[in-house]
Amino acid sequence: MLAAAGDDRRAGTVRILAVLLPVGALAATAAGVGAAGMFGYSTAPATFVCVVAVVAAVLTATVALARLLTQVPAPAAGTGTG
Repeated sequence: MLAAAGDDRRAGTVRILAVLLPVGALAATAAGVGAAGMFGYSTAPATFVCVVAVVAAVLTATVALARLLTQVPAPAAGTGTG
């Protein structure tokens, strides 16, 4: 998708995503368990829909964060910042 759009930062996005995705997966799992717990771990369809939505939202946020971190320019060397 990024290559088709002619994005020049796709390699950086993939590198950062490789680091963030395991963390996002753990967060998504914890959020999914929490959402299921709110429904009493029921097997009702509403529980399933809620858990899938929560997990999808956390994983989407992980990808969005990776993309955001890729687009933040690094401070230039010798600028005196930091």
